[in-house]
Amino acid sequence: MLWGEVTDVVGLAPLLVMEEIVVDLNLASILREISMLQRRLYTLVDVSYATGWKEAGAAASTVQWNVPLDLIEDNQGYVLVADMPGVNTDDLRVEVKGNKMLLSGMRGETYESEPQAVYRIERPLGVCKREITLPEEVDADSVEATLDDGVLTVKMPLARPRSREIKVM
Repeated sequence: MLWGEVTDVVGLAPLLVMEEIVVDLNLASILREISMLQRRLYTLVDVSYATGWKEAGAAASTVQWNVPLDLIEDNQGYVLVADMPGVNTDDLRVEVKGNKMLLSGMRGETYESEPQAVYRIERPLGVCKREITLPEEVDADSVEATLDDGVLTVKMPLARPRSREIKVM
């Protein structure tokens, strides 16, 4: 039999039979297969732009790494929490204008001594930059940012709507 559909012993999950190979079609196994395929593809193509990792010998200064972040809204406004391990406050820049926020920083090598050999470099080094569009405009004068143990927290109060009476002529 080349192609055919049968059910498993319990009769719950459909199975696909192809040339004596049985493939389980339940969602968990499909997601597992997709994940394995994705890992295989990552080994075939250069994903350094997306993930920031490079093989040994690659120039770390050319890598731009992505900053993982969360953006939430509380009763005060927006709160952005970003993972920035290894970035010093002097190498970090946060700009807010209207409903746009620009986050940029630089992370250098953190070795205590000069390595004799380098086999892998998976921790991204170099420049990071993210521009986030906020759902609403924030009060740029009241924005507060703190960096604690490599976690950046930016509190951005919402801009108060300005109202004025408009004279009709």
